[in-house]
Amino acid sequence: MDKVRFGLIGHGCRGWGLLEILLSLDDVEVVAVCGKYEDRAESAFNKAKEKRGFTPFKTTNYKELLALDNVDAVLISTDWELHIP
Repeated sequence: MDKVRFGLIGHGCRGWGLLEILLSLDDVEVVAVCGKYEDRAESAFNKAKEKRGFTPFKTTNYKELLALDNVDAVLISTDWELHIP
């Protein structure tokens, strides 16, 4: 079975927990991380790279992550205020 390639948007408390879970799964690869704040995106990038040795795409613009061809699924873990259209 091929690995599911995930993008993760949001790296607050819940986002960190989701990142840890994704990185613990053998059939998942975290290929992209996106955070509203550069320091959080950078921390998630470093965590994914350190744990798996793979260099994910990093951005603070969610539209860039959504435009990637190598992302199979996206988990969105953002503040509730960002869920309102």
